[in-house]
Amino acid sequence: MIVRNIIEEIDRKFDKTLQQVQTFLRQPSISGTGAGINQTIHQVLTKLESLGFDATITPTPSNPILFGQNLTAGKKASTMLIQTSIDVMTTDGEAQWSVPPFSAQIQERSQFGPILIARGAYTQKPVLMALLQTLTIIQDVGETLPVNLIIVVDSEEESGSPSLTEFVQAHKKAIKKAQAVYYPLFATDRRGFARLFLGSKGIVFLRLHCQSPSLRDLHSAEAGWIRNPAHILTKTLSSLVDIHGQPLIPGLLDDVQSPTKDDIRLLNLLAESFDPGIAALQLEASNLTIEAESKLDLLRRFLFQPTVNISGIHTGYVGDSAKTILPNKASAHVDIRLTPNEKPSQVLHVVNEHIKNIGMAEFVKVELGYTMNWAKSSDNTPIAKALMKSYYETGVDNVEVWPMFPSSVPIYVYADPPLSKPFVIGGLGHGGHSHGRDEYVVVEGIRQFQKGFTHFLHEYSRMQSKGTGG
Repeated sequence: MIVRNIIEEIDRKFDKTLQQVQTFLRQPSISGTGAGINQTIHQVLTKLESLGFDATITPTPSNPILFGQNLTAGKKASTMLIQTSIDVMTTDGEAQWSVPPFSAQIQERSQFGPILIARGAYTQKPVLMALLQTLTIIQDVGETLPVNLIIVVDSEEESGSPSLTEFVQAHKKAIKKAQAVYYPLFATDRRGFARLFLGSKGIVFLRLHCQSPSLRDLHSAEAGWIRNPAHILTKTLSSLVDIHGQPLIPGLLDDVQSPTKDDIRLLNLLAESFDPGIAALQLEASNLTIEAESKLDLLRRFLFQPTVNISGIHTGYVGDSAKTILPNKASAHVDIRLTPNEKPSQVLHVVNEHIKNIGMAEFVKVELGYTMNWAKSSDNTPIAKALMKSYYETGVDNVEVWPMFPSSVPIYVYADPPLSKPFVIGGLGHGGHSHGRDEYVVVEGIRQFQKGFTHFLHEYSRMQSKGTGG
């Protein structure tokens, strides 16, 4: 594969690529409701078939999953599995966007230049379309893929990927052909530092419910003899974390594994370039509130300690009028991010035990939403080395290797036994405001991702030919 020819064609056809990304983002594909999911995943199916993939869509109890293979590189070539998704979060309950969230409009921002604003702009949809457009360009210039590709396109990742484990098990024979797994992501920070991630936190997502003895909202004067579920729930929630957000649940930290020697090595290197001020700026926060003695300590706490987060609380009336009521129910969403060695089942157990021990089990019902396991890989694998080399080959001088990704993605289905595949998470391109108002990706970052992905395929083919393993 002659990389130079592909890079030149990426530049020539970038306007078309950008239009394709915008069109893709304008098609809603809401994970929780299923709105637009079928239309979106069939668009991907059509695109993959045009690229010579043998691709099929498998229905699941919720949203479908797409599986595709292009093995034209031949039996002697290495095989990479790409794990991605097309579903996005709802925009319900978010503050006013500067543009309609599914209009995929381009706006000028002084610090970035043109940015594309849309729900899903910083998640998988534009990454997937940029990747597919790159494969199209490789085909158009008459080049052949240097590696075999397997692609899994999930459409329920934002709902915890509940069907993915069973799906992967059903396709295990084909997936075993892959030496390693790639999770593509816009991973450049606002300084222009390109990041790659070697792990992913797990998650336990919970819904907490509290019900009044009454079947309806009451006049607030009745609070003297009717229990208020808002009081009960908020007291329960306040027992989960301290004022700084540090977990207070007994037993939650019992299984937490200390960073390994390799983790410490990577954390020390990362601390040399990491800028807490830039991290806060990217989050549009005045500062990072985690208490730490040094940058190394801050990073260790952030990446290798579990977090307990209250995503939302719903109860009563909070309108502009003075409506004094006693609500008949209260609910909250809580997500707990897991670090290496923690098991979702044990975390659920300690949460239930804690609520029982503080005397709230009679009043607060804990409902399990979904779970994901944590996953870890190494920087000493061909796939990690290839992604890092592709950054440099694309002209990026500043690269950071993060031992963990602070968010949760379903990479564990490949990293856990029996598959035990090495993996890497990353890619060029900058975006922000994930799951929030005015989610965006920098337009030029899409082009940069395409060029980086081209180099990545080439470098992985070269490195994999030098040895075995991922």
